[in-house]
Amino acid sequence: MGVDNGRAIPSLIKNSQNGKFDAVIHIGDIGYNLYAYNGRIGDAFMNAIQPFAAIVPYMVIPGNHEYTCYDDKCPGDNGMSYETRFKMPQNTNNMYYTFTLGPALFVAINTEVYFETEMSDLEVSQRQKKWLRQVLREANLPENRARHPWIIVYGHRPLYCTALAECREGMTFFKREGNGTVGSLYDIDDILYDYGVDLAFWGHQHYYERMFPVYNQTAYRNSMYENAFVNPRATVHIVSGTGGMESKTEEFNPTPSLWSAFRSSAYGYTRFSVLNKTHLYLEQIDVDRASFRYKWEINAILCKYFWGRGINSHEMEFIPDLTDFFAIRQLEVSDNE
Repeated sequence: MGVDNGRAIPSLIKNSQNGKFDAVIHIGDIGYNLYAYNGRIGDAFMNAIQPFAAIVPYMVIPGNHEYTCYDDKCPGDNGMSYETRFKMPQNTNNMYYTFTLGPALFVAINTEVYFETEMSDLEVSQRQKKWLRQVLREANLPENRARHPWIIVYGHRPLYCTALAECREGMTFFKREGNGTVGSLYDIDDILYDYGVDLAFWGHQHYYERMFPVYNQTAYRNSMYENAFVNPRATVHIVSGTGGMESKTEEFNPTPSLWSAFRSSAYGYTRFSVLNKTHLYLEQIDVDRASFRYKWEINAILCKYFWGRGINSHEMEFIPDLTDFFAIRQLEVSDNE
């Protein structure tokens, strides 16, 4: 999401000022580019988001555009603009961190260290993986998981996606296997699975895509139910990359993998409400046609030593204008504990 074509910004401002959001998470490629034209683009972007970023926490994580400009309007600054304009939790230069909000633990990771960018660094990537395992290990201690049963990870480059540009059928590209020199995102897939991460949000690809619960390219679906996943044993991955980029949305692979559940190239953003320890409501908003919403619900129950999640999906269901997404917070939904 940038200054030019920042389609989601007006909606984010309106809903934040109306007290509808508790936080906004921007998963990389901030401003396009913060350091362009000696930082003037970054200044303009910060001014554009100030009406909501001054009201609610604005949480960020780096993407490839925080380190590479791809044209002559800005020399590389090794992420200095990103590191100095924001201050995220913990002392990691805004590269990876955690925070809690309600019954959810949010874990942010820097995916750029795994690719051939100015951030590529085998030592850093391994240090982050060690940190991630430790964070999730502690999160799964009985007393901690009881307090924050929802574990949500986010970063810039997705593990699963089906665009023609960079995501290839079977995920043989670096999204899954790394570039062979500085590590591999494949390990991240294992970590998310091993520690029962519920949701993983990614950007980079310029579209919206929701996966079925998936691990190691295998979709965990229950054929008994048309629109429900009963006790899936894997993470639900979501690509949310249509907030407003300087380039057009991307084309999809016409024959997507079996783990791809729903795709849309409409401009918008993803919003969700953690209702309680067992219910989370999420929908993708088309900012140009807000009456149509891609919505689904996760119903999580604690079952021995793992979390079972049942998901109901109703994509592109028409919702009358009188329906208020934020009223979902007022629903009386009991914890299934």
